Amino acid sequence: MIMRVRDKLQLGTLSSIIIGLIIASIILIANRDINRSLSKATLYHSLVSKVFELNMLASRYLNSPSANVPRQCLAVNKSLEKILEKIPLASPDETSFMASLAQNHKEIQPIFDRLLTIEKATKGPSDRVPVGEILISQLAVKLTQMHTDANNLLELNETRILAAQRQAGFLTIFLILVAILLNSAISLHFSNKISKSIGMLRHGAQLMTQGKLDYKFEVKGRDEIGQLASAFNEMADRSQVFYSERQSAYNELQNAHDELERRVEERTTELKRLNALLEKDVNELKRMEEALRESEERYRRLVELSPEAIAVHTEGKYTYVNPAGAKLLGAANPEELIGISIMDIIHPDYREIVQARIKGKIHVGAVAPLMEQKLIRLDGQVIDVEVTGMSVEYLGQKSVQIVIRDVTARKRAEMERERFTSELQEALAKVKLLSGFLPICASCKKIRDDRGYWRQIESYIRDHSEADFSHGICPDCARKLYPELYDEN
Repeated sequence: MIMRVRDKLQLGTLSSIIIGLIIASIILIANRDINRSLSKATLYHSLVSKVFELNMLASRYLNSPSANVPRQCLAVNKSLEKILEKIPLASPDETSFMASLAQNHKEIQPIFDRLLTIEKATKGPSDRVPVGEILISQLAVKLTQMHTDANNLLELNETRILAAQRQAGFLTIFLILVAILLNSAISLHFSNKISKSIGMLRHGAQLMTQGKLDYKFEVKGRDEIGQLASAFNEMADRSQVFYSERQSAYNELQNAHDELERRVEERTTELKRLNALLEKDVNELKRMEEALRESEERYRRLVELSPEAIAVHTEGKYTYVNPAGAKLLGAANPEELIGISIMDIIHPDYREIVQARIKGKIHVGAVAPLMEQKLIRLDGQVIDVEVTGMSVEYLGQKSVQIVIRDVTARKRAEMERERFTSELQEALAKVKLLSGFLPICASCKKIRDDRGYWRQIESYIRDHSEADFSHGICPDCARKLYPELYDEN
């Protein structure tokens, strides 16, 4: 049967448990005797107590005779009889003391009966006969002997208890020492066998790490350690084969390494050339990045200085506003608008249109055309603007850049022009239309009407239109008609 290392360790543990159980059983047996003696000591204490109680009743009866005292003594005596029946006998000393107790108890019973008879025959203390006092004295002598025997039994039992406890203590210590020695011997036996095998394995492993692959482990056991030794031997055989193959592979690898070094040198020369080209490209890239930064800076300054309002909103909130935009929207500085929702600035009549415009065109990358709408400044004033927008990336987030142009003045002028045009159209509707050829005299400038009459030009126009005339004189006619009054200066 092959005993494995685990079985050996379990056997050692099982042996320790069995030894512990044997020791515990012996200790329990010793304690059982001690418990029996303690139970007997309790009975002895009760016996001493009852005897002492009888002595006290007898003394009280001598000092103050009463009919109740004999009855109480009789009751205590019955209790004493029951205690005597419960006490088991063990040694000859106990037997002698118990025989004396039983004899005295047997002799005091008739004394109690005679005392009761005397108490029933007498009517009072004056009628009590001296015989009762003699009986009480005899009772006291018997009770004193019983008290002495009970105390002797109690002392004898206590001595036996102390001896049993001392013996149990010595036995416990002895058994514990024996258990420790046995357990140590078993553990030492198994540990020596295991540690010896493990030491051989460790020594062989050290030799193998030093390159002695031909070393063979000499552990002959068939347990796990023996199996491990066999595995090590097999591993050493395979390692020798592997080492020879490894040496051959190393030679091939060395040749490949030399070839690789040659190719690396060629590649290094090529990489140096490519690195020079790459460095040139990097310098060009840096120049382009610098130009890009300058372009971005110019664009930023252009946006900052632009008279047009330019803003960027991300997720529906303003994240950038240029100074012109802050001025247009009634803010003291652009920071007042940062974080404000764009819908708070847009007039309620245009909010749905703007939302649809953002989702439909701007978010898909298209540039939104100019659209007229109304905005609400921070001071509550409503302004007319034109807005265009495009999708941009701002601060790493997808945003919308918008350009806002104030067209309030233009809208006001257009409204004024429309009003003036409407008024003019209303006036023209009231004017009578003159059209076609008008026959007019080349000399007097009279016009011939449809009936063939020649009429003054102002009269004809007054009849055919809403116009009226006020008469005056022009400078040429004044010079001709009144040369003496006309002053060229």
